[in-house]
Amino acid sequence: MSGVPVASGAAATPWAANPKLFQSVEFLVTIGLLVLILLGGAVVLYVTDVWRRKQLAPDRESADALTSYRVMFERGEITEAEYVAVRNRIAAQMRQEIVPDRPTGAEPAPDSRTGTETPERPPEPPTG
Repeated sequence: MSGVPVASGAAATPWAANPKLFQSVEFLVTIGLLVLILLGGAVVLYVTDVWRRKQLAPDRESADALTSYRVMFERGEITEAEYVAVRNRIAAQMRQEIVPDRPTGAEPAPDSRTGTETPERPPEPPTG
């Protein structure tokens, strides 16, 4: 025998040996800090997820704006010239988002299927 008493039963656990461990200020502060760190991490993950979803979501603002201007035109709240001007501006913005401008001096890349150059932008729809 080594001379060290062996504890048995409930006295073998640390909280049974020191029942005031959970009531100490250091323990409570440590647990509080861990909870705050976990909550902070959850908030960061939530904000990152919301930002990521917003970046991946299709831009509905342009389509919604165009729809609202069409309704205004049909009600007679704006003239046809105003509606056409707004429609062309929103269409240009939507095309810009889909096909960004190339840097100046850049030439269109040949299309590997046809061997011809790809058009810089799709043709504009007829106005009317």
